[in-house]
Amino acid sequence: AVTGSFTVSGSSPAITLAGVTTIDRGIKVHRPAVNSIGLGANTLSTSSCTNNVALGFNSACAIDQTGPNNITVVGSSAAIKAGNNTTSIGASSLGTNQGSNNTSVGYESMGASSGQNSAGNTAVGAQALKAINNGDENTGIGKHSLKQVSTGQDNTGVGTCTLDTLGTGNYNVAIGKKAGSNVVSGDSNVYIGYKAGPSALNTTESNKLYINNEQGTPLIKGDFSTGHLIVSGAVSSSAFSGSFFGDGTNLTGVTAEWDGSINGDAVITGSLTVSGSSKVVDFT
Repeated sequence: AVTGSFTVSGSSPAITLAGVTTIDRGIKVHRPAVNSIGLGANTLSTSSCTNNVALGFNSACAIDQTGPNNITVVGSSAAIKAGNNTTSIGASSLGTNQGSNNTSVGYESMGASSGQNSAGNTAVGAQALKAINNGDENTGIGKHSLKQVSTGQDNTGVGTCTLDTLGTGNYNVAIGKKAGSNVVSGDSNVYIGYKAGPSALNTTESNKLYINNEQGTPLIKGDFSTGHLIVSGAVSSSAFSGSFFGDGTNLTGVTAEWDGSINGDAVITGSLTVSGSSKVVDFT
């Protein structure tokens, strides 16, 4: 034990400190394995794995003793049971998740996650993807993004509170603050814009498209399963192609009936029938 000042001088001083070294007011530093370092009480436990860095009280404190490798953990009680190739930054981030290739940045990002069934997830923002326990390759960027999803894969939320009430679902995309925030279950939906999505709470739906800047009737709504698209308001264009369905009641700029006039040559195959009491056909 050394109390007071400890000075080492010389042209090439060397100090070897074995085991756990405690410095200023209980800060503990140790090197449990090659190329690994823990700074803070209980960091990295006694893991024999390599290329690991943990900074903060109890960070990575309960990782498997023979794994993982290549983890970077910063924050009090962050990534307590981190898996291979994990990056976790923020107090209580990543919970006790043991899956590999997860990235969590922010207070309690993936903070309630546990077990080995969630891998390849990315959470950036306070409590983003907080509850994920059984799902891979989800991306939540923004505070509370995908906060409640526990089971699902390939969901993407970008913006504060995007898809924040979704509990189960796959392949959903929400971009914009609170986009899809009333959806609790469903697959393959796309919500684009501030609060885009259904206005009813606790909605379950799949294969829907919403493009809007508020809840309620969207500017554009679609159904991927049927291929139908609804536009709220007028649609204009210099040219349209494809087919038109409907009675055409509100179409403008369309000649309802041909008056028989034509400029240039006309080729007629088959029969030509002209009827009526005063119809004139000029072949000049």
